[in-house]
Amino acid sequence: MAENVSTAKNVITSTDEIGSFIKTLNENTCKRCENYNNCWKQNYHKMYEQTFNAIEILQVRGEVVSKDLEDSICEKKDLFAEGLNLSYEIYKVNKDWQEKVKEQRIQMAMQLKEVSKELNKVKENITNSIAVAQEDEIVENNPYTLELGIARIKKYNSTISGDSNTIIKLKDGKILVAISDGMGSGDVAARNSKKVVLNLEKLLNTGFEEDRAVKLINSYMLVGKEPDNFATIDAMVFDPLVGLTEFIKIGACPTFICNKNGNVCMVESNSLPVGMIGDIEIETKTKLLKRGDLLVMVTDGVLDANFDKKEQAIIDLLKAVKTTSAQRLADIMLQESIDCNFGMPKDDMTVIVARVQ
Repeated sequence: MAENVSTAKNVITSTDEIGSFIKTLNENTCKRCENYNNCWKQNYHKMYEQTFNAIEILQVRGEVVSKDLEDSICEKKDLFAEGLNLSYEIYKVNKDWQEKVKEQRIQMAMQLKEVSKELNKVKENITNSIAVAQEDEIVENNPYTLELGIARIKKYNSTISGDSNTIIKLKDGKILVAISDGMGSGDVAARNSKKVVLNLEKLLNTGFEEDRAVKLINSYMLVGKEPDNFATIDAMVFDPLVGLTEFIKIGACPTFICNKNGNVCMVESNSLPVGMIGDIEIETKTKLLKRGDLLVMVTDGVLDANFDKKEQAIIDLLKAVKTTSAQRLADIMLQESIDCNFGMPKDDMTVIVARVQ
């Protein structure tokens, strides 16, 4: 299916475009003129050449005036110029739609290829499960747990927060903690971030690997593309059996990790948000966490609140109050960010704190 979609014929030649342009010109302008037969039947080749010359002017200047048509055999040059300009506007709209269809075809093919990979993965898992079902016996150990705290607030004077978050246990036993920050604020940002979070939940719960899930979400955002249809992905997938954590960061703020000794490191990202470009750079990093480690995830409203210090402000706060509960720490960090703007949050703000136990 992916091959059929990606190789389908969608090439529009320059001859096709000129033919479509002339058809639009005739139907909207020339056929209404009493001189139509003289121009387009008796002198078709001359009119074709003059129309082609006018198209070149339109592509350079964006507009044709009657003075540009002095050599034309058309007797109503003002009307002809008006028709050429109208036909060019229609041509540009059609061209935009052709590009959009082409982009959607590429994204659809990408999605189908990812689904194909997952189906092969499921097939392999079933085969392996049958082979080892009677050989392995699950041994229960002492799994890790996460103490979690969440604090969030919408931008001052905004109707709704553009940040969305989720914390769920996946079917494979791992824990997904994620934040998405929709570009801007208000309804559009909230809708975009919610789409990202819900799709990430569904894809990871279905068994998709992290990078494939992000590619599909990016394709989904591009296919239905509207202005500012972008959102970040800031997620961690925590394995409670061994403490291994996969970080997914697409256009997101750093994640801060503070150990029991007070040392803080950051998991950072330099990629663009999903929905901006087709060939997205996916950054995933893996870390082995230990009991007592403290993780903090924030949106840019929190990071930029203390504009002078940014990351250092969060690091200093972590070192000062790392022994408090996860929820209490999340509340403190949010309040500190709000206080930086005299009690009025200048952006949507979300803080998630997780302590490994």
